[in-house]
Amino acid sequence: MKIKIILISIFLFLGSIVHAQNKDYGIVYVNRLKKSTASYIDYKVWVGDKFIGTLYGTSPVFTYKYYGAWMVFAVDVKNNVPIKITEGKNNVLRALLILNIKKNGKYFLTFNSAAEYKQNPFKLIDEKEGLLALNKSKSSDINIINNWIRPIVLKDKEKGIEATKYNIDYEKDENVEIQQTSSNSILVKNNKEGMLNNFLDAIKNKKAETYLKEGKFDLFKSYYYDPKKDINLLDDIKASLKDINEHDSVIIYYSEKDKRIYVAVNYSK
Repeated sequence: MKIKIILISIFLFLGSIVHAQNKDYGIVYVNRLKKSTASYIDYKVWVGDKFIGTLYGTSPVFTYKYYGAWMVFAVDVKNNVPIKITEGKNNVLRALLILNIKKNGKYFLTFNSAAEYKQNPFKLIDEKEGLLALNKSKSSDINIINNWIRPIVLKDKEKGIEATKYNIDYEKDENVEIQQTSSNSILVKNNKEGMLNNFLDAIKNKKAETYLKEGKFDLFKSYYYDPKKDINLLDDIKASLKDINEHDSVIIYYSEKDKRIYVAVNYSK
């Protein structure tokens, strides 16, 4: 009997590998955000009329622990694929996004149960933003529906570590704007300062490194960045910015070409 069970398990495992090899597919990552509104409600996820799984809510007794979770699943390559969220026994439609699924494509969706009336609580986000969120999540909160994509999903979770290297938290201020021009750069600026516009022009002309090295800044530092060694680099950067205020202008730029992170500051006069 044990031998039969083992053989069946092997057959199912091999079948999943064959499916992975012979099917063109993309992967959809659905992230239920941690929100207080309707945090206790269970929501069902569908691809068209095919039920995928349930995003479970938090017990009303423990609503102070707002629950966030992921559901990850494979979808065959096809255009105009409806990804749906429903609620209740009657599967009332709560959210809908139409995706064009490409081979090996990855689609990161956020579901906001607290979205205001007439707003679509479903949102397609940038892959880097999705990887960062995935990395910050507990493995126990990631429900991988198709077991044969598990290695891919776990590898994507590790990729999110690189995104955290450049994710520096700043207190929000109406005079400060954060822009990301590419996967390599983070810009922080005061709206009244022209420094950023000059830098954007330099990026456009592929002279970002030259602009930073030759520019006249009140403070300028650069750090060699080795992902395998410089695990404390973020602390060094924060320390160099400890004296700035909301009126100062700051550029933080990672140069893939130089393998360096540049920090430039102009203090308000």
